[in-house]
Amino acid sequence: MWFAQTYLRNVNNGAEVYVIGTAHISKRSAEEVTDIIQRVRPATVVVELCAARARKLMTDAPPADIATTVAELLRTLGAPGDLTTKLLALGLRGFYAMWRHAGLEPGGEFKAALKEASAISAKVVYGDQEAELTMKKLAASIKLTDVLRGLTTPPPPELAKVMTPGISVEEAIERLKTRETVRAMAAYTRKMHPAASRVLLDERDIILADALYKQEGTVVGVVGLAHLDGIEERFRQLNAAPQLLTT
Repeated sequence: MWFAQTYLRNVNNGAEVYVIGTAHISKRSAEEVTDIIQRVRPATVVVELCAARARKLMTDAPPADIATTVAELLRTLGAPGDLTTKLLALGLRGFYAMWRHAGLEPGGEFKAALKEASAISAKVVYGDQEAELTMKKLAASIKLTDVLRGLTTPPPPELAKVMTPGISVEEAIERLKTRETVRAMAAYTRKMHPAASRVLLDERDIILADALYKQEGTVVGVVGLAHLDGIEERFRQLNAAPQLLTT
């Protein structure tokens, strides 16, 4: 299979950039990443990870059992810090634990990218900002009421459409993996949670795009599907005015 949602060209240094948008809990995304890296054989692979997340991802620690997971979540609530930050951490850890217990490993596409990059001796670039900084920005930008609203807000209609009776979770994820559906969901999120969307999407679109733009030769980028539109727009800006590139 050939699966790259967007092809970008850096007009200032001639770099060819293939960006694949993934679902972080999709087994097929990992297969698609493996395929494109083997076909393109890039000089550089840019992944939507920071160095700390990459180290944690590649430890291959087995998923904890349910009792251990619940105990860890409860410890999060008792940890030092403000309630908003703790609820954010609690929600994220619970979210990823849920998918692991369902047999879907978050970040499998990044593991595949790192493995294939190593196999062809490609340079690996961690294109995201530090996860800890993202969490700090997120906690600073939203209020506790925003977190609580996020826990009680009904899902967007696009999500409900794919969760038809009898469909597996994995197949539902694959149905969601279209740019049109992700755009609609991103628009819904921006309307409901504008501050969080700026931190999680808009700011990181620029960070990821700038990391891709700094590379030379043939490049493969592996990012969440929701970042593709922002990356494409940033590339247009940088091709017109490269001085906008962040250091």
